[in-house]
Amino acid sequence: MYNLDKADRLLKRKLEKDPNYTKKLLEKIKQDNPDEFARATFESEYGAHLGDEDMYYDAVRNLKWVNGKGKGEKWDKDDLIQRSNLDFNEERFTPWDYAMAVNSHYADYGTISEDPKYYMDMAKNYLRNNSYDVRGDERAYYDAQMRERRNRYGYDNRRSYNNRYDGYGMYDNYGAYNRYDYDNRRYDERNTYRDRDNDKKYRE
Repeated sequence: MYNLDKADRLLKRKLEKDPNYTKKLLEKIKQDNPDEFARATFESEYGAHLGDEDMYYDAVRNLKWVNGKGKGEKWDKDDLIQRSNLDFNEERFTPWDYAMAVNSHYADYGTISEDPKYYMDMAKNYLRNNSYDVRGDERAYYDAQMRERRNRYGYDNRRSYNNRYDGYGMYDNYGAYNRYDYDNRRYDERNTYRDRDNDKKYRE
């Protein structure tokens, strides 16, 4: 129903008549879809990363420890960052991404070990590993998004079929996919991304 090129032309015509139209449009988007507005605003500033302390604390509060002994942050982020021996100017992930990854790994695997070094090493490998559907350094951000939605709305991420911002946590009937795989997807009439490798109908 909506065509991006036509929408772009319409926007240009509107701006010719009203130079303040962009501001009005953004206010409407903000009112109609505040979560999406906030996401786009933060991503325009930080990319797919936890970019400051506030984002980190908002994310880490959603952690629920698998061992049932607590929730949220297990180890203080400043202590983790100091002990990491990482030069974050040389890494593609932020200090807050790293602290989130350490604490989220403990939340998920805390029955295995209580040694923080174990989870610190896991977090480094996790954020440097690019063999998954999204870049390794962005995984803490998308993991935080998934936990936020699950805690806020009470659904499992596998049911978020029509939300293309689910990152590596999105699923359809053909398996996991993410927002960076558009080159291998078709968008069909049922608003579902299908993998051409698994569906001959959509092969080129």
